[in-house]
Amino acid sequence: MNIKRILPILFIALALAGCGLVEQLQKGVARKASRITSVVATDTVSKEFAIVDIEYVFTGTGISADKVVFSREGSSREDTLNIVLAGTIYTDIDTLSPNTTYTYKMWVIDNDKMKEYDEVEVTTLPDIEVSSPDLAVSGDLTVTWKKISTEDKDYLKYKIELFQIEAGDLIDIDALIALTNPVDEEEVELAESDTEGKYTFSAANYELPGGYAVKVSTTSFFGSLVDKSSTIKAFAWSE
Repeated sequence: MNIKRILPILFIALALAGCGLVEQLQKGVARKASRITSVVATDTVSKEFAIVDIEYVFTGTGISADKVVFSREGSSREDTLNIVLAGTIYTDIDTLSPNTTYTYKMWVIDNDKMKEYDEVEVTTLPDIEVSSPDLAVSGDLTVTWKKISTEDKDYLKYKIELFQIEAGDLIDIDALIALTNPVDEEEVELAESDTEGKYTFSAANYELPGGYAVKVSTTSFFGSLVDKSSTIKAFAWSE
């Protein structure tokens, strides 16, 4: 290997990376996350949507604008926020898709003039595929799901929550999304070699028969602005 030939190429690459970093710091730094929710009520009643959060810290010098406009590429909607120098938080709530990259354009409003400022790319997490329980369960309840992965990491920690629900809520998407206060919950950590997770609830511990829902979510210990994927699945449980 010819070190004399490689070193100039390495220095050029580092210089270009440094220029890009300096240019970005003259604008700002973005922290971004997606929250994916998938709800399965029956084989024909389901819903899937994503929420994107962007926290943008303006680090550029001489920023005199007091408002910023966010717009997702491909959408005609424009959202205007007051600039908070310590961190402007924008939340896009829409029927976004999982495992998809979205580009957000930013403009600042300065002296009533709208000026293009920056853009932020956000890739939403995949949804969690819950293969069991079925729509009707008897005996012990085994929850099985596929591990989700991205280009950056495998998600190994999951929270499994069990909810008791009214029979009418078995097909009520909004009621299932709003569920709180589980009757039981457990955290499961997978090994890197695992492709799926599994946890079993004993039927002897619950009031059967009745309507139930299980929620499987990724977990994290790092604040509120983090990637999260959750799947809620409703079912009828009998002895």
